[in-house]
Amino acid sequence: MKKPHALIGLLAAAGTTIGVLVAVFGLPYGRMNYTAFAGLYHNGGTPVPVAHWEMDCDTTTAGTQNLCNVPQGTAGHQTDLKLVNGSGVTISLAAFQWEININDTTKATVTTPVDGDLNGNPDVDTTVMTGGFNCALVPPVMSTGEDGPGTNTTSQVCFAPTGPSFASGTTARVATYRVNIAPAATGLVLLGYEDVASGDNDGNDLVLCNPGPGLCFGATLNITAPPTSTPTATNTATNTATNTPTATATPLGATINKIPEGNANNVDLAIPAANLWICVTGPCSGPGEGNLIVFEYATNVLTGDFNGDTVADGLGAYEFDIEYDNFVIQSVNPSDVVFNPGPITPYPGGADGILDGEGAARAPASCGFSLVFENVVHFGCVTAGQVPGPTGDMDIARLNLIPHPDLTNDIFPGNDNGVVTVLKDNGCELVDTFGHPTVGSVGGGLTAVCGDLAVTVRILEGDLNLDCVVDVQDQQLIAWRYASFFGSLLYSQWYDLEPNLHDLDIDIKDLQKVFGRDGSTCQLPVQPQPPLPPPAPFGN
Repeated sequence: MKKPHALIGLLAAAGTTIGVLVAVFGLPYGRMNYTAFAGLYHNGGTPVPVAHWEMDCDTTTAGTQNLCNVPQGTAGHQTDLKLVNGSGVTISLAAFQWEININDTTKATVTTPVDGDLNGNPDVDTTVMTGGFNCALVPPVMSTGEDGPGTNTTSQVCFAPTGPSFASGTTARVATYRVNIAPAATGLVLLGYEDVASGDNDGNDLVLCNPGPGLCFGATLNITAPPTSTPTATNTATNTATNTPTATATPLGATINKIPEGNANNVDLAIPAANLWICVTGPCSGPGEGNLIVFEYATNVLTGDFNGDTVADGLGAYEFDIEYDNFVIQSVNPSDVVFNPGPITPYPGGADGILDGEGAARAPASCGFSLVFENVVHFGCVTAGQVPGPTGDMDIARLNLIPHPDLTNDIFPGNDNGVVTVLKDNGCELVDTFGHPTVGSVGGGLTAVCGDLAVTVRILEGDLNLDCVVDVQDQQLIAWRYASFFGSLLYSQWYDLEPNLHDLDIDIKDLQKVFGRDGSTCQLPVQPQPPLPPPAPFGN
C-alpha cells in the first residue's frame, strides 16, 4: 500500500461492513476518537516535534541494535519495532499504519502469525500499547506482493480510542516482528519500514515515512554460520593479522576505529596500540616491519532508503582527519579501500580477514578532495550515481605509516627503546549515496566513535643491523667491538646496550644482550616488547 489515500479507498470499500459491525456489536473498546485516526491522512492540527521509529534486532542486549549477527537456520528471530520520543515533550500514540519489508526472501521469510489481530506478525505489545488497540478492522496482509519477486511486504493498520503517552526520552516497544532464516543463507538481510503514518490522541501527525523512509530506521541481519562443535587449538604464534575487535554491544550510530596489522605480540587492541618496527636492511616483510598498515574500520553503517526502492542506499562517501607527529611518523599515506574494486594487498581480507563491503559496486571513488598539511591529513572520498553502496561492517580506508628516518639517531637497540606517539582521528563522517549522514550520526553528521591509535616506533632489542631478527650477523657486529670504550674509534653508543643510560664501554653485558636473544624476531621478540599505551589518556 504505497499511499495513505489508498487506505482511505480501502476503508470506503469496507465501510458498509464496518458500519454493520459497529451498529450491531458496537465498537468493542468503547467510543473511538475518530480525529486520532483521521489526522493520519488529513494532516489535522499542528505536527508535534521530532520522534522516530527504529528497529532493534537484538532483544537480548540493552539499548537498540540495528545491526545483528543471526545464525543460519534461526526460526522466529525477533526484531522489536520501537517508537522513540526525542521531541522534548510528552507525546501519545493512538493510531499507526506501517508496512514491514524483507528485501531478500531467499534468506529470510516472515513467520506465520498466530492470528490476524494484535498477536499477528507484527505482534502489537499490549502491555505497552494500552487503550484498546484494534488491528483487525482493516485486515492485515502478510504478503502484499507490491515490491516484486524476492521480497516480502507486510501491511498493518492499528488504532485505539485513546492511546498511551510517552515522556520525552522514552523508547517504547510497540510491536515485535519475527522472521525465519534459511538454513544455507549467507550475507545481509535488510528489514525496513515503508509507508508509515502515525498520529496522537488529538489527531496530529507524529511520524510520516511515506513513501520514503523519513524518520524510520530499519535493521540489518548479518547471517552467520553456526559455530563448530569442536574448538580448534591455536597456540602457535603466527605473523598473520589477528585484528578482529572483541564483540561488544553495538551502539546506535556507526563507528570508525583503527585496526593495525600484526599479531598479539605487537598489537594490543584493548588499548588500542601497535608497534612500528624500524627495519632497514630487510627483507622487512612481517607486519609492522619498516612500515605499519592500519585500516580505518567502520562498523554499524546503516542508511535509509531515500529513493524508495526498498534497498538501503548504503555508503556513498566518507571523510576523516588524521593528526600525527611528523617528527616520529614521516607519512601516513591514506588510500581508499571500500570503493576499491581490486584486492587489498598484502591483506586481501582487510583488517578482519574477511571481505565485507570493501570493493563495493559503486567503485571507483574520487579521493581528490584530500588535503595534506604539516602534521594533519584530511582524507575524503566520494562516488557517483545511484547504485546502492555497502552497509554493515567494512574497511573504508588504509593508512601506511612510515617512521621518520632520523629516529635511528635518537633511539638504539637497547632496553625499553622506542618513542610513543598517538595517531588521532577527528571529524569522521559517513554519508549515504544521497549525502545524508548514516543512521545514528551526531553533531551534524559525525560518527559516534572516531578512534585513535597509540603507535610505538621502536627497534627490536639486540637487532644491530635493523633487519628485524637477532642472529649471527648481530653477534659478529658487537663481538668485533668487545672491550672498546668511549674515546676509541671502535666504540659507538649504538652498541653500548647495557645499561639503558650507557656506561661508555662495550663489555660482556652488551655481548650477552645480543647472544642471549639469538633467534629473536620482531614478530616474536625474545623477552617481549609489547606496544605501549599513550603517555596520557586518550579517547575518541
